[in-house]
Amino acid sequence: MFELTLPPGLIVSLLVGVILPLIVGLVTTRVTNSSTRALLLAVLSAAAGLLTELGESIAAGTAYDIGVGGLAALTTFLTAVGLHFGLYKPTGAAAALQSVGGKRLPDPRTSTREEYQDALDDRDDGAQ
Repeated sequence: MFELTLPPGLIVSLLVGVILPLIVGLVTTRVTNSSTRALLLAVLSAAAGLLTELGESIAAGTAYDIGVGGLAALTTFLTAVGLHFGLYKPTGAAAALQSVGGKRLPDPRTSTREEYQDALDDRDDGAQ
């Protein structure tokens, strides 16, 4: 006999891993260093995994298992990274989310120096 059991914590970790790259995209810009975005994603994944296990242990009235929390954090991080590079970045969803909000500076890697300076001047004029 076979049985399939999906713990709620696992489902929450996977769902959080799906939305975390989108959240990181919303709070960063296109010119944010990629290592900063990766660190932010890792910290948010760790927090989500550890807090998911904490919620499960409180709900079940059992001891907190740091190993399960760490595994949930790793699952969340790997899901988030996989979706970012496999889906969100190739389809342009990551770039679109990073463009949400106020007027941003153009990407210095793809714009000319004059375009970047004009955008910087426009932004500074609007701030005064």
